Amino acid sequence: MKSSPIFGAQPKSLPIFGAQPLAAFALLLISCSALAAPVKSSRIPSDPIVATLPHKSLRASDLQAAWFKLGPQDRPTGTGLALRRALLDDVLTKEALGRAAIKEPFVMTDQESARYQAFERDLLQKALYQKWVLDSLKVNKEDRAHAKARMAAGGADTTDAKAVEANARMDAERRRGDVVGKRIQATLAPVWDDSVVALTARAFDAMPPSNPDLKDPMRPRLPEDIPPIASADSGKVLVRATGETMTVIEFVDRYRVLNPFERKPPRTPGEVKARGEQFLGAAYFLRESTAQGLENTPAVRRALADRRESIALDHFYTRHVVAKIDTSDATLRAVYDRDPTRYAVPAHLVLNGLPTHTQGAADSAVTALAQGTPWDSLCSRAFPDMAATDRPCAAARNVPLAGSDSALVHAFDGANEKKPYVMPLPPQAGGGFLVWRLVERVEARSRGFDEARSYVLRDAANEQSEVLVNALIKDLRAKMPVKVNDAALARVELPTAAGPRP
Repeated sequence: MKSSPIFGAQPKSLPIFGAQPLAAFALLLISCSALAAPVKSSRIPSDPIVATLPHKSLRASDLQAAWFKLGPQDRPTGTGLALRRALLDDVLTKEALGRAAIKEPFVMTDQESARYQAFERDLLQKALYQKWVLDSLKVNKEDRAHAKARMAAGGADTTDAKAVEANARMDAERRRGDVVGKRIQATLAPVWDDSVVALTARAFDAMPPSNPDLKDPMRPRLPEDIPPIASADSGKVLVRATGETMTVIEFVDRYRVLNPFERKPPRTPGEVKARGEQFLGAAYFLRESTAQGLENTPAVRRALADRRESIALDHFYTRHVVAKIDTSDATLRAVYDRDPTRYAVPAHLVLNGLPTHTQGAADSAVTALAQGTPWDSLCSRAFPDMAATDRPCAAARNVPLAGSDSALVHAFDGANEKKPYVMPLPPQAGGGFLVWRLVERVEARSRGFDEARSYVLRDAANEQSEVLVNALIKDLRAKMPVKVNDAALARVELPTAAGPRP
């Protein structure tokens, strides 16, 4: 989450439970706030039917909802009726596939079931956040004064009444969130076993980092799902709170259902407590939302039905597409032989970069490297409060050589390749300097079939799956007659630029 409408753009500065109450719970409130506001229906007063299917009718608001679910890069292009027809076509395709998938029996895997339950918990938390925080907001004159002061400090137009009110609402939401957070904090009153917290942090710290393999930089490596927890330690109580006791293995299980591309292993005791407090807050929200029957609200039920359909589609795709892909050696070799150069390793530089605020700091880093200071040591000194894998100087960057005339590439030509290079950053990038050092120069080379096999398999699967999916869609759409109301379709509002939802 890059920013929060409750706590501003820097949630890490918030206090936490104990001497600094509310930081960990802030993570929960931030995640709840992101999707808590209900989506308004169409601006078209009557919300007309734009397409009639054998089993349902699609309205203007359905197309608008589909539009906003798509990222800008995934939305169909064009203008006028042609754009709306393209969007409707996408919606009809999803409808045909979804109905076919949900009709076929399937059994969720353990991981799918865990993620589905986590999604359900998330929905209920957001519904309760809406009820406890957003529905109780009262914007006062102090909120508006603070909003104007912030806007003025940032050079924004303080005469824009809508912008002022939006920023004032953020202050009001923060105040109300603090009230709710303190109430939950007092109710939960977590008590930690510091020795168990420490062993949990050590286990997570032993997990491998997510840095790319420098010998194969195109294949990132995610951390292992399970930290090395001894069976004798898995049942130890990590924290006791009102209404709940959490063991080490329960903490690990909750961590595992987080998005693997966004979760960060809690490698220090403080990070374990912060994540654990988020889990406690989420469980509290779940208990309260269930007690209030929020799982029966139409919005929650619709979202759960959509998620179940999405899982059904995965199983449907596996049965009707993946299972039919030909991965024989003869097929893969035919794909490879079409263009072996496609699978070559391009010449590139592997670099590390250390950001600094001043020229003096950059020069000091260059001097330290010249004196033999290891990069990892220099990096840790520059960012002592960050985990090793999170430091910006720890990540490797791959810079292609072919066709590149950048100063960065030329800085490591010939005799200069062992010397660090200091690059000024433009004001729009925040200013400062980057100290670059060469990790490795990788020369271009070809990959034989055996070495390139995994890449060839990917390409062959992509080619065949596209053919199979198109044939499947054509068949399913033919079995689902549709009557389109062009007049209503033409009036559906689809903003082509970023802005408020209709």
